Amino acid sequence: MLLNFSKRSMVQIYERNERQKKRVQYTRDRFEYMKLRVEQQEAALNQIKESKLSKQERRLLEILEPYFEQQRMMNACMRDEYATLGDVLEENAAEHDSILSWLGFTPEYARQYHMLDERRDRIMNSDVRVIQVCYRIQYGDAIGNDILSIQRALDEEGIVTGIYSEHICDRLLEAGVAFPLDELPPLTAKDVIIFHPAVMNPFAARLPELDCKVILRYHNITPPEYFEPYDPNLAKRLAQGLQEIRDMRPYVDYAMTDSEFNKQDLINMGYQCEMSVVPVLIPFSDYDQEPAGDVIAGYQDEYQNILCIGRGAPNKKVEDVLDAYSTYKKRYNPHSRLFLVGRYNDDPYVRKLREKIQKEEIPDVVFTGHISFSEVLAYYRLSDLCICMSEHEGFCVPLLEAMYLHVPVLAYAAAAVPYTMGNAGILLQSKQADYVAKHMDRIMKSDLLRNAVLRRQRKRVAEMSYDTVKDRVLQSVQGVINSNPIVES
Repeated sequence: MLLNFSKRSMVQIYERNERQKKRVQYTRDRFEYMKLRVEQQEAALNQIKESKLSKQERRLLEILEPYFEQQRMMNACMRDEYATLGDVLEENAAEHDSILSWLGFTPEYARQYHMLDERRDRIMNSDVRVIQVCYRIQYGDAIGNDILSIQRALDEEGIVTGIYSEHICDRLLEAGVAFPLDELPPLTAKDVIIFHPAVMNPFAARLPELDCKVILRYHNITPPEYFEPYDPNLAKRLAQGLQEIRDMRPYVDYAMTDSEFNKQDLINMGYQCEMSVVPVLIPFSDYDQEPAGDVIAGYQDEYQNILCIGRGAPNKKVEDVLDAYSTYKKRYNPHSRLFLVGRYNDDPYVRKLREKIQKEEIPDVVFTGHISFSEVLAYYRLSDLCICMSEHEGFCVPLLEAMYLHVPVLAYAAAAVPYTMGNAGILLQSKQADYVAKHMDRIMKSDLLRNAVLRRQRKRVAEMSYDTVKDRVLQSVQGVINSNPIVES
């Protein structure tokens, strides 16, 4: 994997190597040219020798013969020199290619690196910048995807922008889409920060020092009590993160929450600044790519597949999903299967889930682990129903993903879930296993109900379209830039 400290040097090696390859080609071409010249000179000389010459011409030829011999020797030396030089350069270039390949370096990275350099130059030379700041950005994470989508929207509008993060996952670091937080340039009163807090974030302590305007992009923070039995350290960081949200109230000029639930959460914390509800910005066109064929091929049977997607976390209440699925499988459909798609680390909560499956003998439960986007799309394609029993969500992107990919959604009405669902899918007021299993059976068996649910879901996706939400993002950001923020009643 490409090391952070060596990014620039790797790009320089790559580009020097590309120039060297051109030099190799030039040397090879020069060698062929010299070879042709020598052959032409030898042929001309032989033709002269074989022709009928006068005594005076033959005498002149004898005088010139040492010079011809000298030229032949020079030609031979130059030919050998070019051939040797070409071999050396080619061998050197191949060695560099091997090293760069081992480091995970690709030509695409060099292009992206220069794009990042160009973005850095625009940021440094612009009077008005919109800077997104987060503690961690990683590919496939809902908050990270929202940050990337906002950057795309601002780029499309011609607004100078950049992402700065304390931690950048390797894939995004290599893609050159974000800067390390310690490279954050000095900010002025004309600039705007979009701050994405999650868990605890030391950057929050810097807000009182900033002269720029601050937009709080609030995705919510999981209540620590969910993690206290399993991960006390994480619970402590979550509690600190929530306290930081409360403490930063005086320094936030505008709040852009991604659900009404999150807006009310800030109001309950005492926030009185202008606010707007702007959903997570989802580029749905990215979901139109082909799903992983090998995953689909692995499940070509008569089973009906139930999907639960998201990381294995206590607030997701995957144990309630297991209870509902087990009841459904026993009472209604023995030919059913549960996909648990997402990152399930080897931690106390996940071990508890696995022990439950083993102890209660719940069959046909598939843990996919953290997988590629095309594989995620494949599991959506395979699924007949998406189920969510989570008790705390700030938005819950998978609900809309399932709607876009024509999978009916069954979800427990908690936290932001009712807002995200709107009038789509089926909202459950209880998580009692018999009650949930009955609704699972209804939607699996009734084409009339299923089609009605899918129609409502298509309408909800249209309401949350990329262009619609993008306009709301831009209105909010432009309002803050112009000191005339959007105010919702």
